[in-house]
Amino acid sequence: MWVATALAVSVAGLRAAEPSSLSAWLSPAFTALLLLKVSGVPMVEAAGKKKWGHDESYLHYVEHTSSVVPWFPAPVREGKTPPLL
Repeated sequence: MWVATALAVSVAGLRAAEPSSLSAWLSPAFTALLLLKVSGVPMVEAAGKKKWGHDESYLHYVEHTSSVVPWFPAPVREGKTPPLL
């Protein structure tokens, strides 16, 4: 949502020849920084490691699955069941 709003503002600003419209990207960039490096992903991963860090299948899942972009999940190893999150 933040990126779409910044894109709309930037396109409208470029049509009006306002170079300051590129400052609309500061909010999505700052929000992404906070979620990826400060309060979002690191806190969730720390809580997961605290709760399931002893489980080998959970560690395999964390190592082989993207934490932000929904992509292909970790391949299931023979004889191992994926953790229930």
